[in-house]
Amino acid sequence: MRVLVLVLLVGCVALPQSQNARGPSGAAAMPPVRSQTSSGDLLYVVDSFGKRVDVYTYPGQSPVMTLTGFDEPSALCTDKAGDVFVTDLGAGDIVEYAHGGSSPIATLSDPNSSPMSCSVDPTTGDLAVANSYVPSHKDDYGDIAIYKHARGAPRIYEDYPKIRFFESCAYDDKGNLYAVGEIASANGLAVMPKGSTSFTIVTLNEGSDWVWGGLQWDGKYLALQRYNRNRNAIYRIAVSGSTGTVVARVPTRGTKFIGGFWIAGNTVVVPNGLRRVDQIGTWRYPAGGQPETEFKVKGTYFIAAVVSSAE
Repeated sequence: MRVLVLVLLVGCVALPQSQNARGPSGAAAMPPVRSQTSSGDLLYVVDSFGKRVDVYTYPGQSPVMTLTGFDEPSALCTDKAGDVFVTDLGAGDIVEYAHGGSSPIATLSDPNSSPMSCSVDPTTGDLAVANSYVPSHKDDYGDIAIYKHARGAPRIYEDYPKIRFFESCAYDDKGNLYAVGEIASANGLAVMPKGSTSFTIVTLNEGSDWVWGGLQWDGKYLALQRYNRNRNAIYRIAVSGSTGTVVARVPTRGTKFIGGFWIAGNTVVVPNGLRRVDQIGTWRYPAGGQPETEFKVKGTYFIAAVVSSAE
């Protein structure tokens, strides 16, 4: 995990990119979900080493199916309709599935990039993708790709050399886009306000000795995952302009779960991406504390989870 610093992202240039569409690449290792199953919420979990996405009922945690055909799946996000987007780091694309669907309904090309994370703007349906690096660039830096209505070719936002990598991104309920980035081996959090084309630094009121994981809007605050020195927690951050204030810490005690989390109502789901003990944990949110459940599943390296709503 890279160590990341707070940076000011300015002058991000939006560059139109042509789409090099790849045909749908996912395939189901199990039969399609029956209608009575897809009528309920579903939990999707990325098994990076297994190159697959496992699907379970939620909160029942019963196996439903496995989605395969990925090169290196890295993260998940979902939209209001319950469609699930899988970022495929190795293939350089984003594969979309309908809620409970076993075959892709769309595949978006992320030109010459390595998609690490994604988020859907609840106000527009636009899809933002955080790219860790762009191999075609001689200096090997990353960018943010935004797909209008989650379709077509993206617009690219980059600010090298000020910002080298983008690790995570998340929209809030007003369409502001937050992103975690990297420069000179230090942590950085920034926001691109709705309607803007550039990022602004978010100065936090706590130290920068953080190793950051997932990022999500929890309905009221920005939720930022931190794990460092066995102190796993999710920090709730109130952002006003260029200032971020940590208002609460949600401890995720127990087994050291560090995979990308997902907040679903009053529960947070975190897969185990550290010790490969084939577990997924759930905690009360925002209370935290000891896990409510720790269920074992067959996998190799869980790194991300999302709950897709049937509504």
